[in-house]
Amino acid sequence: MNADSGKSGRSPAKARDKGVAAGDQAPPQQRTVESMQGGSVQRDEAPAAAAGDKTPQGKAAAPAEDGTREQIEKLTRLANEHWEKFVRAQAEVENIRKRSARDIEKARIYGIEKWVLEILAVKDSLELGLQEAGDDKAKLHEGMALTLKMLDRIFAKFEIEEISPQGEVFNPDRHEAMLTRSDGGHAPGTVIEVMQKGYSLSGRLIRPARVSVAGKDTPKTD
Repeated sequence: MNADSGKSGRSPAKARDKGVAAGDQAPPQQRTVESMQGGSVQRDEAPAAAAGDKTPQGKAAAPAEDGTREQIEKLTRLANEHWEKFVRAQAEVENIRKRSARDIEKARIYGIEKWVLEILAVKDSLELGLQEAGDDKAKLHEGMALTLKMLDRIFAKFEIEEISPQGEVFNPDRHEAMLTRSDGGHAPGTVIEVMQKGYSLSGRLIRPARVSVAGKDTPKTD
């Protein structure tokens, strides 16, 4: 019995060895077919795996594209709104500029109109005085004096000031020296004669006064 059991115990190992040897001894054509079949199975499994990987990515890309499209539409609406506001603001600025130009022109015309009305009154007074005076010099003088007073009131109304610097120190900013002459009775640089009065409007010089100025005395030589 021990001998049989020893033989039977050695038989499985020998069978495995024989199986391996038999596999190694298989014809080359059979081994090639088996290897090709194994490779085909592996190649068939790879595309299936790749196809399975693409499906989740496609589902995730769709929401991302929708979000980008919505963002683009939102930015486009904002850009259009800002453009409309800019166009309206530009039109409003242009309207303000035109209204300001019209107002300035109206103010200029209105100012001239008031001045013209005042001057017309002076002209009417002069014409009436000449008609009434005739050859009477006294009446003519009286009429001219009244007209001059009227003109002075107009000047005061429009803030027109007279510049008559008789006896004052010469001021080149307001006076124009026409000549210089020696005058023992006045200090050098003093206005000794006003040839033409000057005028200013609201403190701004319109016409300087034309004057004669006292110069330094020239020493006499023997």
